[in-house]
Parts: sequence; C-alpha cells; structure tokens
Amino acid sequence: EGTHRRSGDAGFLGKDPPSEQGFGRLPAGKESKGQGSPTTSSKSRKEPSSKEKSRKEWSPNRDKHERAERRIRHAKRGTRSEISVSRGEWTTRGYAKMESLSSTEGLVDSFPRIHVDEVSLEEFIERFEKPRQPVVILGLTDQWPAAEKWEFSELVKTFGSHKFKVGSDDDGYAVRLKLKYYLHYLKTHALEDDSPLYIFDGTFADRKTSKDLAKDYTMPKYFQEDLFQHVGEKRRP
Repeated sequence: EGTHRRSGDAGFLGKDPPSEQGFGRLPAGKESKGQGSPTTSSKSRKEPSSKEKSRKEWSPNRDKHERAERRIRHAKRGTRSEISVSRGEWTTRGYAKMESLSSTEGLVDSFPRIHVDEVSLEEFIERFEKPRQPVVILGLTDQWPAAEKWEFSELVKTFGSHKFKVGSDDDGYAVRLKLKYYLHYLKTHALEDDSPLYIFDGTFADRKTSKDLAKDYTMPKYFQEDLFQHVGEKRRP
C-alpha cells in the first residue's frame, strides 16, 4: 500500500522521508575513498598573497587619508627642517597636553566691552584709539556670510583644492598646503603638535581660486583706513 512520494527532484517509495543526512548521501565522516567532500580542503586552499591582501584592505577613504598624511609630512619638513617628523619631535615637549598653558585660572579680565552697533566711529576714536585703550568689540561678525558659510564641509567643497601658505622654508619660499589637507591636519596632528602649522596667507584675496573668501566678511568701521595705500601696491612692507 505504499504510495509514491517525491522529495525535491529525488523520487522514492514509502511513507517515510529520507533522513536529515540527505537523500543519496553517506553519513558524515563515512565518505568513500573516491567520493570526497564537495568543498576544497584547507590544505589545498591557497593563501592570498600580500598584494591580494592589500587590495582587499584598500578603500577610497584610506587612500585619501594616506595622501593627506603624506602632504602634511611634506609641509612639516618644509616649514621646520630642524625638527624630525619621523622621530616624533613635533610632539616631544607635550605643550598641547599641558593644562598650565591652557588654564585661565587666576587671570582677571578687566577689559571694557562695547557693541559695534552702539558706538560710533567718532566715539571709538575718542574713547579708545586716542588714549590707546584696549577694548573687546562685540557683534562684528554677526552679519558676516562667513559666520554661516565657513563650515568645514562647505570650505572643502569650494576651496578644498586651493593651496594656502602654512609657513616658509629655509630659503624664505612659501610652503603651501591644500585646504582639504590642512583641515585634516586640524582634526588630527594639530591637537598634539608643540608648534602647529597655521594658515597665514596675505595673498588669498588676490588669487583666482580663493579670492571669493573676501566676499564673506567686511572690514569693521573702526579699521577701514588702509595705511598701506601710502606705500603703493608693488613693494608693500
């Protein structure tokens, strides 16, 4: 009275299905000499070469990181040839981690404060410029486009490939670094270096790829007089 049943594509007679070992297969560990496992044995599996391993580990982000690191090392060697990058001499003194250098404990701030919208140019000259009185001016950047536009992501998008001056070499020539690499530096090495690289570029407003930065801020009304106009444009001090 047995009925004909099918399991997958393998037909068999009887009421009971094949065992969990699988239809037509020998129990585990009982394979015949000529009937090996369908998978390749660990002995015959070839180990990947170091080149293949590096290809697998490669990623676009890692490539960008390494490129930025190379450019930063090059800039460091250019600006401070007397300090070894490879020997870690940029962080030897540990200034960045000295709390005594960043602490404001015991300091007294007694400087007067004014708001730019509340003090006219004439009053500023009489109260602070003529007597040479230091003052903290509030509100100067409130209306600047830079206050909103100069986020890291936006700066990289617009000016990331522009090279800014980060120092001078032993012969007095400018050492420049692309902004995208400098911002990478700010998030990494600048937090530890004893004497960090910094952008001090007096020509950015005259250069084609960076002059638009000058549109994002305005000179405060108290300091619009340009004394350099008296020395000409060719040989400014």
